[in-house]
Amino acid sequence: MANRSQTGWWESHISPKNSKWLQENLTDMDVKIKAMIMLIEVDEDSLARTAEMYYKKRPELMALLEGVYRGHRALAERYDQATSAIRYAHRTMMEAFPNQALLMFADDSPASDVSGLIRELLRCQYRYVYNNDEFTDESVEQSTHSNENNSVNDPKLSNQEGDSEEILRLKEALAKLETEKEAGLVQYRQSLDKLSQLEAEISKTREDFSVLSDRANKAENEAVISSAQEDAQKLNERANNGEIEAQSLKSEFDKLAVEKDAALNQYMQSLEIISNLENKLQLTEEDARGFKERAEKAESEVEILRQTISKSSGTPEENSQHSAANSCATVPNVQIFTMLATAALLSGVVTSSA
Repeated sequence: MANRSQTGWWESHISPKNSKWLQENLTDMDVKIKAMIMLIEVDEDSLARTAEMYYKKRPELMALLEGVYRGHRALAERYDQATSAIRYAHRTMMEAFPNQALLMFADDSPASDVSGLIRELLRCQYRYVYNNDEFTDESVEQSTHSNENNSVNDPKLSNQEGDSEEILRLKEALAKLETEKEAGLVQYRQSLDKLSQLEAEISKTREDFSVLSDRANKAENEAVISSAQEDAQKLNERANNGEIEAQSLKSEFDKLAVEKDAALNQYMQSLEIISNLENKLQLTEEDARGFKERAEKAESEVEILRQTISKSSGTPEENSQHSAANSCATVPNVQIFTMLATAALLSGVVTSSA
């Protein structure tokens, strides 16, 4: 009964088939390792997509790696606890049965706490030695301290020590525990190997990611440089076009300045000509007024002459008398007619200028 209880407890704590915690832990580690391998082995079409994939999947990859590390730590702690429990059981059985040869371990470091396996083994020993089903921590201590006295003074204990059937069962149980411990150690080492391989793959992935990141950064920098060069070329073209337009505008401005100066000179000349014409017009008007006055005077004189001539036209005697006077007045009359013609001409000029 004790043997089956010990075996059941141990299998429930160390066997992946019967331990739900161990099975879940190993399954979780396998799932995370497969997920990490899938993330690492993803192949993209282009360098940029690969770099983007690594950049996006890196947090997920780190989370899976942390989960595997926690599972590995949990397995290592469980293995240490099981090893400590077995060593403590061995030491306790050595103290309870000093005359029996038990399995030896490489290290005798004390355990931090008494596990269920130790309590079960001690309970079996107490039942066998003292034929008592009541088991407490005090009874274990009493059995440990009074072992030597009982072995000397109690003949019944001596007879019971001669019966090694239960001890052999315990040996078998411990041997089985040792075997299962070795199996757990193998699994632990396999997990370490997987973890080492995974760390190597992660290291390689980091190196690949670093190379891809460098290449992506280089490609991005080249794209930025190419874009900057294109922008610079466009700006140069625009600058050249601007310089050409500025030169053209400057030429037009110079041309307009020349035309402005020419127009200004022409305007000044026109003003001067207008001023001269105004002066001439003023002089002409003054001359016209003088001519007009002279013409009016000449007209009045002509009218007087007409009246004089009309008065002088009469009898032949009068004509003869006046013939000498007329001949004398011939020259003045010619001058008078000349003055009349000049007056008429000046009158036409004044009229046309007005």
